[in-house]
Amino acid sequence: MTAMSAAPKPDLITVNVDGRDVAVPKGTNVIEAARLVGVDVPYYCYHPKLSISGNCRMCLVEIGMPAVDPATKAPIIDPATGKARINWIPRPQIGCATNASPGLHVRTQTPQIKDCREGVMEFLLVNHPLDCPICDQAGECKLQEQATGYGRGYSRFVEEKNVKPKRTRLGPRVTLDDERCILCSRCIRFCKEVAKDDVLGFVDRGSYSTLTCYPGRELANNYSLNTVDICPVGALTSTDFRFKMRVWFLRQTNSIDTESSVGANTVVWSREGVIHRITPRRNDAVNDTWMADSGRDLYKAVRSPDRLASCRIGAAEATLDSAVHAAAGLLREAAGAVAVVGSGRSSVEEQFLTRRLAEALGAPVLLVSRTGQGDGLLISADRNPNVRGALVTGLIHALPSAPRRAGRGDRCRPRAGRRFRGGGPRCRWPHRRAVGSRGGRLSWHARPRDQRGGARDAPDAHRLRESGLLREPAVPPPAFPCGGARPAWCDRRLGRAVAPRRGGRRYDSGRTARALARDGGGRSRPAGPFLRHAVRRRALARRLPVRRAALRRG
Repeated sequence: MTAMSAAPKPDLITVNVDGRDVAVPKGTNVIEAARLVGVDVPYYCYHPKLSISGNCRMCLVEIGMPAVDPATKAPIIDPATGKARINWIPRPQIGCATNASPGLHVRTQTPQIKDCREGVMEFLLVNHPLDCPICDQAGECKLQEQATGYGRGYSRFVEEKNVKPKRTRLGPRVTLDDERCILCSRCIRFCKEVAKDDVLGFVDRGSYSTLTCYPGRELANNYSLNTVDICPVGALTSTDFRFKMRVWFLRQTNSIDTESSVGANTVVWSREGVIHRITPRRNDAVNDTWMADSGRDLYKAVRSPDRLASCRIGAAEATLDSAVHAAAGLLREAAGAVAVVGSGRSSVEEQFLTRRLAEALGAPVLLVSRTGQGDGLLISADRNPNVRGALVTGLIHALPSAPRRAGRGDRCRPRAGRRFRGGGPRCRWPHRRAVGSRGGRLSWHARPRDQRGGARDAPDAHRLRESGLLREPAVPPPAFPCGGARPAWCDRRLGRAVAPRRGGRRYDSGRTARALARDGGGRSRPAGPFLRHAVRRRALARRLPVRRAALRRG
């Protein structure tokens, strides 16, 4: 067996930022390269997980390259310093869209750059309301921080500010205060590139530009609150958290999302033991900087009114010690006759102690399987966040089997030898086939049979649909007697018996009712008792050749 090869190292190049050399991977932009040497380049529209737009122009820097001789391509040495002479570009360049190249030189603190930043900040604050004390983003607003660090400190604007929509509902979980928007387009790029739900855009021009949803659409995907996280100002706000608590009162605790087995890294914001919100924490190996909206609401179950919040013995409240002693007594009396049901939502420590308890009681251990629909992003089909911990601690030795879910046709599944009665409105058989008829009785192979004749579990229709092996028809076929859609095998087997007519002329028995429906004029007779008589006629027709041969022999 060959040894695994080591991961290839990235190609490193050397750049100079404010007089300090730093080795960075090839393709790194100037903002990230400056961050490696502790130099802060301010920005608004740039996000490391989104495409480059260059809207805000706040990350302007001076860049230059070593001068070379046009003929020999040798570097030109500056006699005054004895180092290579740098040819600086006259105009500043945006750092987010400038990738590092060998020998690149960057200056971020020159007078020209400071004037540019002050000018950009002045334009951003022209129509921005100066009401930071009452803004919901106060305490975590990038505009507030950078206005203090890179702004002019005073305003020369004396005209009236533009008035834009306020408290606009973009979706069920996001509210927009458009007068605070600085048009960074982070939310637009996130919906288009990450959530794959392109619903946001800008309308109008200049200082009248407004963020809005497309006509007839709303920001309702399960990742909509990530737009609130990446909004650098107080424009996009969470409807649930809006004006509920100041962030400087909240305590941050690193945690893990318990919605599914993906394990998205999160931050729990709480005050005096009460959780107020959950936000994502960056982990490039797991969830980048995103989190599903459904995982943010899980904290509400902590203070749910129907949650058991105290120890009880029967219906009466008890202390923890007395409850533990009572439980121990019950377990001793029932030793050997109990089973332990573990949880994939428990921590590793809890699962370890559960295993020790099961070993002491000599009890078998079961683990509840929770499955759901995965979205291919940050929600997996396994809704237990810590099944792997149960395997590591020895609580279980194999993955739990997923519970079988009833298929669409399970409410009216015909069995072999039983008369067809029809079922409810959900009656359809997309994964079953008819195998014949028995004198007015229909039989199906709903489940395969083994050599002993016993029925084995058929593949779950829900799993087949998830895997793409089973798909519902795009256009529903004609109605079936049981109230659902007629399967294809019914048209093939019983199409002749339905006897469709068109234009007064009887069609050939080989043409099915579905083919006539596609022609646009086919109409079939009611398939009630007529269907049963037709099946009987087919059974009699199969017996006629046998009777005629017997008569000839006689």
